[in-house]
Amino acid sequence: MRRTVRADSLPQLLEAFGDGKTVLSLDCFDTLLWRATHSPSDLFNGLACGPRVRAWSEALQRQFNFAAIGSTEVNLAEIHERAYPQAVSAALRERINEELLLEHSMCFGFAPTVALMQAAKARGMRIMVVSDTYLNEQQLRALIEHAAGETVAAMIDHVFCSSDRRASKAMGLFNHVLSALKIPAHTIVHVGDNFEADHEAANRAGLCGVHFEQFPADLAQRFRLEAAGGLIMHSELKSSKPAFQLHRAALAAGWAEQNTAAARVGFGTLGPLLAAYSIWFERELEQLAQDRTPQAIVPLFLMRDSHLPLQVFNARTERRQWKAKAVDLSRFCAHAASFDSERSVLEYLGELGGTGRFDMLSRQLLFSADEIDQLRACTSGAQPLAAYIETVTQSANLKKILARSAAYADRLCTYLRTHAQVESGQTLVFADLGYAGSIQDKLAPILRARMQVNVLGRYLLLRDMPGWKLEKAGLFDASWLDHRTLDSLAAYIAVVEQLCTSEQASTVDFTFDGYPIRQKRDVKSQQSLDRQRAQRACLNYTEQSPAAFTRAPDACGVEEHRLTALQVLSRLLFMPSRDETELFSAFEHDLNMGVNDRVRLFDPAAARQGLISRGLFYTNNNPRQYLPAELRETGLDLSLNVLLLRRFAPDLRYPDFQGSPLQLPIMVADQARLMPSSVAAMPTHEGYYIASIPIGAARFSIGVKFGECLDWFQLQSVEVVPVDKLMNEHESNYCVSLINQVVFEGMSQPAPGLVQCLGRESFLFVAPPDNSADRDWVLNIIFRPLVFAQHQAPARPAPAELVTAG
Repeated sequence: MRRTVRADSLPQLLEAFGDGKTVLSLDCFDTLLWRATHSPSDLFNGLACGPRVRAWSEALQRQFNFAAIGSTEVNLAEIHERAYPQAVSAALRERINEELLLEHSMCFGFAPTVALMQAAKARGMRIMVVSDTYLNEQQLRALIEHAAGETVAAMIDHVFCSSDRRASKAMGLFNHVLSALKIPAHTIVHVGDNFEADHEAANRAGLCGVHFEQFPADLAQRFRLEAAGGLIMHSELKSSKPAFQLHRAALAAGWAEQNTAAARVGFGTLGPLLAAYSIWFERELEQLAQDRTPQAIVPLFLMRDSHLPLQVFNARTERRQWKAKAVDLSRFCAHAASFDSERSVLEYLGELGGTGRFDMLSRQLLFSADEIDQLRACTSGAQPLAAYIETVTQSANLKKILARSAAYADRLCTYLRTHAQVESGQTLVFADLGYAGSIQDKLAPILRARMQVNVLGRYLLLRDMPGWKLEKAGLFDASWLDHRTLDSLAAYIAVVEQLCTSEQASTVDFTFDGYPIRQKRDVKSQQSLDRQRAQRACLNYTEQSPAAFTRAPDACGVEEHRLTALQVLSRLLFMPSRDETELFSAFEHDLNMGVNDRVRLFDPAAARQGLISRGLFYTNNNPRQYLPAELRETGLDLSLNVLLLRRFAPDLRYPDFQGSPLQLPIMVADQARLMPSSVAAMPTHEGYYIASIPIGAARFSIGVKFGECLDWFQLQSVEVVPVDKLMNEHESNYCVSLINQVVFEGMSQPAPGLVQCLGRESFLFVAPPDNSADRDWVLNIIFRPLVFAQHQAPARPAPAELVTAG
């Protein structure tokens, strides 16, 4: 009978057995002791010899031992003698100690297993550790004492190591155990994470073997994908740096309680990410306080996006000196308060004028509703942006902007004095998700001049924009990640914003006495409910995660949390789980710039259509904010393609991705001629092809002679698009469908979109659309071959009979 237990049930395991059990036997690694890394071999990345030499040395020594003594079991001394063949004894001891110290730094006792040990002692049972390990008994006991604590080590009555007995659990170690203890096998309950060694081998020896399943399949996959994403984002992982995953124990212990997709996202993704940010931010504050009094450091979390990071930070630092506050400072507020010269207005228009959103620009420049109506007239010509800039910077309009912005800045400063109790001489530390620190850039000179305070920024993600090193830093920034990694993380970070934000509407102004004025907000109730569930689960992680350790591993500082968070964020953004795609399927993202614009985070149906029509290049300049979630249902390959293209930004073009074309014979007709030609149809996705045929300024009609190469095909779409909009972000706005104008000659359609060619002469005829002579167009035909033509060749003549002369 298979016996399996997970972390949440470990403390109660012995209740399933009768009173006849006298010994609790435990596997050591990944059962009693866990490492703070993704895999055991991550330990080798910190060794002087490097991971490759260490792994090969162990493998070669196991091969030698099998030939020499009939056992593949090795000890640490043998491994390092193989790794350092010329080393003297003192040097070998140093190398062995180096590895032991790394083990000590990365291991910790798993709290649910310790709870099981306590339950066993309460029943009067003895406890032993039976481990397949290259450590000897003395080394393993010392490791347990350091990692789990003296109290835990004192509960262990016996330790059996495969390296001492030259036998693994699967090859007879349990027989050595029974011989040494002189007790019946059926009185021992053995628990371990390796099914073959700890369940099967234990049961074969007569023990009650129990398989400890560290993680359910979805959680185990999550950790693999996190390690893979982190490796792509940071090449030093698994080479010179271990892939730290400090959240593994907490997720194993608390996963069963997370019974909704929102809760699992909050607990398993947001929790580790924001815990790392909070730990890093606290260290940053402590370092700043070394040069100033702590009272002069004022951490301010910018609302709305930093709503959840603030809660996590205050929950972690509840008993410490740092009490952070929320402040309503949006991008709209920062821009509105910053117009103090014509240059500042021109910089704003230079940055955002290209959007063509003139009403939005006018609101940001603090024009009234009537003035905005009047400004629309200047944008109706051939060069609307140039005309708009010229009008806005006219003397009368510029005076209005500067005066209103100065008054706005006064109201904002009043808000900070009354709400956040900001005083002269303080250093304000803005905390936010990031990603350029634009609010800080706009407000720092204003607050310095009007309130005599300094402004610094500490962000979750900070891109290396001009001047970033002066007064900014980020958990993820260019001090340890290259710019392509930062750009990759920033590309889809909107999903984190949606999880972290508050339910309050964005602030657009302040009253004269310092109260925020918010714009109206209309967010779907289900989106709000899911966000609240995720945020509660994130806070649960903050409270519960320390309890998964009997004591935190030595390698549990800021940098280890940072590497953990990089893996968590990389997987979320590029390889989302089913929980995450389910949760975000109906989420919308708002721009937070004084407008009510929203865009769906992702759209799987639109993604499939995009892939069929354009292949993976449909993602170029797509307005949706979470494209990897669209691709996740197609499998991991496309998600990895997007990740690699974002991460490394190779100079690859559309033709570089094209597979083998399918040559289609066509007829090109204008008013005077009919010309035979051919077009190379290129594969896109799921067996579809796209045939792109230039038709000029509505000059040519096209006949596609499908009958010459296909008997059956599936017609997806027939459309025209202007040449200058092809593969453009706004291409879909200019596409004109011609599917209802297609003429099928010599073809039948048994079902919508399913086409049978009745002979070699079957063709599809498309005339150019009406009223399209003002620009050059491309005709796109998207189809999927189903049955290729099997035309019969003419019969060959029978060979002539041989005639022989008589």
